[in-house]
This record gives sequence, C-alpha cells and structure tokens, in this order.
Amino acid sequence: MTGDGSAHISKNNQNQHKDRFKFIVNDKSILGPQWLSLYQTDGKVTFAKSHFEQAMMNVIREPNINSTVILRADILKEINHAAEAGSEPKFDESVLKKFEIDNGNESGEEDVKKINIEDLNIRSCETSESLKLSPVHEFVRRIIPRNFYKDAIINQTCLILNSKDPNFQETSLIVYTPHINSEKDCPFYIPRTQSVGILLHQSVLSVHYIPFPDDKTAFTDEFERVVRTAYRLLQTANKHSKGVMQGYEKRVNHDQVVNKVNFQNTYIVLKKKYSKFLVENWAESTDPKKHVFEDIAIAAFLIELWIKVYGPDFRSKMQFR
Repeated sequence: MTGDGSAHISKNNQNQHKDRFKFIVNDKSILGPQWLSLYQTDGKVTFAKSHFEQAMMNVIREPNINSTVILRADILKEINHAAEAGSEPKFDESVLKKFEIDNGNESGEEDVKKINIEDLNIRSCETSESLKLSPVHEFVRRIIPRNFYKDAIINQTCLILNSKDPNFQETSLIVYTPHINSEKDCPFYIPRTQSVGILLHQSVLSVHYIPFPDDKTAFTDEFERVVRTAYRLLQTANKHSKGVMQGYEKRVNHDQVVNKVNFQNTYIVLKKKYSKFLVENWAESTDPKKHVFEDIAIAAFLIELWIKVYGPDFRSKMQFR
C-alpha cells in the first residue's frame, strides 16, 4: 500500500493539490481521539457508498493495486454479516496452511521472512460512538510481497463498517490492521501505522491513521513517506470508486490458461532453488538477471500447464523425445 505521491505536494506545503485533496492533519478525526486525520476530498464526491464498497472490496482482494511491491493477497478468513446464511466465518482451506516455501539454506540464501502468519484472529478497531459503526464484512488476508526475503509476509485484518444511524446510511469505513506487535515489525509495503481508515461520510472521502504509541513521525510534514502514502490511498479509493460508478469493466481477462496463485507459488519455489546458480553460471553475453527470471517464469508456467493437462503425476505420463 505504498506510493511515492510526492508530485502532489505544492511548494508552500499548503492545502492545494492537483487532485483537489485537502491536508487536514490539524483537524480532529471524526473517527475518534486515537485516530489522526490526513487527507480528504475538497468537496463532495459523486459516487455512492455501493460504488465505494465495491471498489474497496476489489482493492482488499488485489492489494497490488496500491503497491507494486506486493505480489498478491490470499484471503484466509471471511465473514459476511449481511449474508442470509449468517455470519459464520468462511475459511479457505487451501491457503490456511503456512506459506509453503522450502527454507533450506543449501544455496546460501536467507530464509523467507514471515511475521505472525499463524494469527487468524480478526482485529477489531475502536471508532467514535457518534458514528455508530459496526462491521458488515470482515477479512483476514495474507499479503505476499514480491521479494519475501527482504519484506515479510504478514496477515492483515480488513474491515468494512457501516453506520447503524439512519442519518448516516451512506457512511462506510474501510479499516486495515496488520497483525504485527510493534512498529519495528511493519514491512516496507504498508504504512508504518497501527491501522489505516478510509472513510466515506456525508459524501466526503478521507484517510485516517492510528499511529503507533510514541511514534515520532512528523505527520504534519507532507514529504514524510507515511503521509505521502495516505495521499496515494485516497487517490486510489477515489479513482476506483469513480470507475465503478462509471461502469468500468475489465476488457481483458488474464490468467485463463493456468491458475495464477499456483503459477506464482511454483515460480517462487523455482526462483529460490535455481536462480542463484543460473545467474552465476550464465554463459551468454546477455543480462542474466533479466533472462534467468524470464526462463524461470516460463518453466513455472509449463509445470502448471502439465499438471493441469496430465495431473500431479505428469512426470510419469509425458516425456521429451
């Protein structure tokens, strides 16, 4: 959920931005005293709560929209309080296991970094009683970064909350809370905060943080990375909500031949096992770092294709002549 966003900052660091967003760090957050206001739209948005929630549901499932550092998210747990069947949690058994990567250090590579990935408990978040917010949809997702030797794999609670106040029927809050124990555990690809809130209230869209205790970050400085990230999050929520309102549909459906998650997992295993050797022993004059990873991706695709066509025991059913 990162993004530089520095281009939006004006020379005088005032409330003038190209997206017509206001920097409201000195305003009290409507979400409560533990929250810190960062940005809001300058004026009312034209999209409705339904557009906002549909857009944010997609961002919850596809966090790489907000950060190129993120490979994907696996939804581990989901509770839909509005479902007719009730609010029994739904678990995806295929991803509830630990992220399976061989951590053998034979190649001299460092181990895959993981933080609290066994923690599947939904983390609640305190908000102002005046808004009467309660969860309507709850998720626990596992965020898989592209470089998991550098950035840790974590679990994160994602909440969609609506107001029970009949005067606030169009109010909706999205909350992200990583399953980490301290500020030092926070990976690079998410804001260094306890929680992030993206609020649609009275047709105004805004971003709020719950900082870590004793956080010394200068949240009043728009050049701070964590502040720039808040701006980027507001940009994404605003843009994608407008897109839903305008009826945007994907023109191309990718990943139709093999399952994307299976391909990614196979690629990760092959990359860890073979990339160092292949780069060090590259015999061509071309850049090995470019071609080795392309070749590994092709190999991962073919393995998954053969599994799909011939089954898991494809090695006994096919051969090259």
